[in-house]
Amino acid sequence: MKNKKLAQAIIKRAKADQELRSKVGRGSITDKKWNRVLKLDEQNTEFVEKTVDKYGWPTFDLIGKRASNYFWLLVQHADKNIKLQKRCLLLLKKEVANGQAHPRNYAYLEDRVLAAENKKQIYGTQYETRGNKLVPKPIKNIKKVNQLREAVGVESLDTATKKINSKYKGFLKNRR
Repeated sequence: MKNKKLAQAIIKRAKADQELRSKVGRGSITDKKWNRVLKLDEQNTEFVEKTVDKYGWPTFDLIGKRASNYFWLLVQHADKNIKLQKRCLLLLKKEVANGQAHPRNYAYLEDRVLAAENKKQIYGTQYETRGNKLVPKPIKNIKKVNQLREAVGVESLDTATKKINSKYKGFLKNRR
């Protein structure tokens, strides 16, 4: 790892992101709670943009695999800046081809961008609420989705859907 300072900054931000989202998910979701998440996302999006401007996609060699995964998480949550997410998607694709980023992260980000543009996703990683359940947003080729998921190291759609619904059961029940 060449840039330990950058890796530490990324890990710190991502842990704060996950901690806040976990706290917000407990109990009922209020506008005040959600606004705290949006503010943190805004700050992290600025950080992501500056990082990408300086380094491109931070590779395994630059920051290590753990920090690379955390950086991807920050990009996933940069939903207010689809242009940045698309830019990151191109950079990430290149680094996946170079063995310097996880294919799984590319799949999730590609689906995130497609879903944001109201297009059908490829890997079925993005969900929407229907009643008190989470269901995958529309998928381009449902017959091939599990094959595509397996190729990038993601569990089957059925398994993932069961897990996500179990994980967010309380959240779905308590949302406003």
